[in-house]
Amino acid sequence: MRITAPWSRLGQAVARRAAPAWRHTLAATLALAASWLAPAAQAAQQPAPDRAAVHQALSGLAVPFEQNQGQFDPQVAYMAKTFAGAVFITREGRLTYSLPGKALDSQASGDSPLAKAQRQRPAERGPGWALSETLIGAQPLAPQGTQQAITHVTRFTPAGTHQASTWQGVRLGQAWPGIEVEVAARGANIEKLFHLAPGANPAQIGIALQGAQGLRIGEQGQLIAATGNGDIAYTAPVAWQDIAGQRVPVAVRYALRGGDNQTHHYGFALEGWDRSHPLTIDPLIQSTYVGGSGYDYIHALAIAANGEVVVGGSTNSTNLPGTAGGAQPSFGGGGVDGFVARLSGDLKALIQSTYLGGSSGGEHIQALAIAAKGDVVVGGDTNFTDLPGTSGGAQASYGGGYEDGFVTRLSGDLKTLHQSTYVGGSGNDAIKALAIAANGDVVVGGYTASTDLPGTSGGAQPSFGGVNDGFVARLSGDLKTLHQSTYMGGSGTDVIRALAIAATGEVVVGGLTYSPDLFGTAGGAQAVHGGSTDGF
Repeated sequence: MRITAPWSRLGQAVARRAAPAWRHTLAATLALAASWLAPAAQAAQQPAPDRAAVHQALSGLAVPFEQNQGQFDPQVAYMAKTFAGAVFITREGRLTYSLPGKALDSQASGDSPLAKAQRQRPAERGPGWALSETLIGAQPLAPQGTQQAITHVTRFTPAGTHQASTWQGVRLGQAWPGIEVEVAARGANIEKLFHLAPGANPAQIGIALQGAQGLRIGEQGQLIAATGNGDIAYTAPVAWQDIAGQRVPVAVRYALRGGDNQTHHYGFALEGWDRSHPLTIDPLIQSTYVGGSGYDYIHALAIAANGEVVVGGSTNSTNLPGTAGGAQPSFGGGGVDGFVARLSGDLKALIQSTYLGGSSGGEHIQALAIAAKGDVVVGGDTNFTDLPGTSGGAQASYGGGYEDGFVTRLSGDLKTLHQSTYVGGSGNDAIKALAIAANGDVVVGGYTASTDLPGTSGGAQPSFGGVNDGFVARLSGDLKTLHQSTYMGGSGTDVIRALAIAATGEVVVGGLTYSPDLFGTAGGAQAVHGGSTDGF
């Protein structure tokens, strides 16, 4: 990442150190959900995700501050990797934001496998940008972590391995008489909190912003910093006082205070507050408009017994948050990797993530379930031959075609890959649904174009029916044995997209079909194909 803004020597050092890890920054979901522009084939079959709901949830996702214990430039005290870039806090209390460059439009067109693979690769990016903030006239500051975070970070550098302390926030200290300053990172946002003691004068607060080409106040009261990569918006500030057990809002707005071409100053103007009670001012910097590094999708979700949320999907971001210490901590190297992430039930903490992918091609996790003892079992599709952990599996080798289905079993903490297996024949195969039976067996469903799908002999429909068939397969819980498979399809295209196991143990599946001759419909609620695409 090349930083083009005129900023300090420290900022340049920070950018050089931050660039390798943040050349492609994740901007949401958790994105873990960042971009919801789904491929056309998926868009035709799936409703668009609720972007507003996802972004609202991610906005509260706590991002830990990593304490510098030798892994960063000596001037840095703490660093947090938000979904929109990294923020560094120096030992003197200066904040530097390392923001990614804009994605360059170099996508290949067409429907060929090569064009599709090129579109799945991480987007090329232009130069990054940096902004730096200094508290004007502040007393000497000594940043300190506020509360220990539950997220653990292990960083591997040429100088050695670092297991740094992590913190939910950083208290910069008393910047001006009676005014404490605290910093927190949430999702793609950086939150600065100014805590004023009774009688403290808010006019003392002043911030010098370096690296911006201009500074203005927007129509909605936001503070907008112009950069070479577009505008960065600080949301309109809020202020409140806690009086007699009630939170009382206080009118507050940004106030521009001059500066020069290199530095822009701002503060706050307040009205109607009770000077005999404490006051809090909370401006939020949002840099989500800068954009993230790649495409990230969540396709599957399950709730663990302790209320934590486990999600799975696909990503081409090489900097997915929280993968350090995971079963596969690094991007596999292909166009797209599967990923699994575990979050706290309130979605405010990312506990652990892991990639799941081979060295080329692409993997997509489409289904996920949690076993009785807490292991996480995922299923999806892959189009390469070196998926991790398949040795000893029910089908250790890639079956053929453009893609195979696969199933993987991970420990509940996502730190250990127990077993993977391919599920596929010589054509295209993919798993879209997964459930765990009472005895621990794993039952999967999806679609196949393979006339030689393993294990179908003796199944409910042992022979291939048409263009693409749905299929169901039952594996042992350790994924080392394929008990039985069956086709489920007529003369057209059929896809199983949902699966559940009844109390009796029977398997119930649903999906879509173009086949007017789907077997077993006689006597059903709707025995005749309605035309075009039907559910079944």
